[in-house]
Amino acid sequence: MNSDIKTASILPKRSAPRMIEVLRIEKPHPEIKRVVFSGEALFGFPSDMNGSHIKLFFPKKHQVEPQLPTLGEAGPIWPSAIDRPITRTYSVRYYDPLQNQLTVDFACHGHQGPAQHWLNQAKKGQRIGVAGPGGPNPLIHDAKNQIFIGDTSALAAVWALLETPSPHKRHVFLVADHPVGFDQPLHCLQLFKPKDYPTFTALYEHLLAQLRQHLMLNGITQDSDLSAFVAGENELVLSIRDYLKRDYKLIKKRLYAIPYWRLGDDEESYHQTRHQIMDEVY
Repeated sequence: MNSDIKTASILPKRSAPRMIEVLRIEKPHPEIKRVVFSGEALFGFPSDMNGSHIKLFFPKKHQVEPQLPTLGEAGPIWPSAIDRPITRTYSVRYYDPLQNQLTVDFACHGHQGPAQHWLNQAKKGQRIGVAGPGGPNPLIHDAKNQIFIGDTSALAAVWALLETPSPHKRHVFLVADHPVGFDQPLHCLQLFKPKDYPTFTALYEHLLAQLRQHLMLNGITQDSDLSAFVAGENELVLSIRDYLKRDYKLIKKRLYAIPYWRLGDDEESYHQTRHQIMDEVY
């Protein structure tokens, strides 16, 4: 099948949200808390969508576990406003069909929203909901040179995409305060520590300058076989996306750019803007 063709037939069939429970909690990186989930409802979860998006449903303060929406012919049917679960978007780090275990990586950051509060007190046996996975398949276009750019909120997806061997040159630029390891060899790995910059804008400007220099020194031009996966904070994603669109003429099938969050906004206030960005045609 031509990998350029994106049709509904190659995406997993939509299923109703599933109730899952915490099996164990791990710490693979100083800025990441990893939660492994299981549960009877998880059987049948797609095993070939690591890195793809999922929706997690967290309980309200008065609930022990969330009341999940059901799936109707026209889409989800939600509980009343008072019982409607708190919804956040994350990535599949890994699904193991043999063990029936879903691994999700949570970035540990200063913003203490509902999901972070849940994460802080999460323990074995607690239940939340999951829907998905979704998003484009594949998440990065097959190309001789592949660029991966993100912050710690994108680490799960980047880890998932880079965990298999590849003949391609993989160029990785990450925003994180601590070193990040990968099992597979990379052509380039550059780390940008937020604490080394006065503002995130200054960090992003330096990252962009380093990316520009790296591509030039490696002889990568508009005519090169190039694709990119860019994810993380809004300003970071848009600055890199616009640069690759303008200077390398990358179109959407070769440039998947998804802002996960925006500094100063919670997910509810940022939700509509985020989808408008994702829906832009280029």
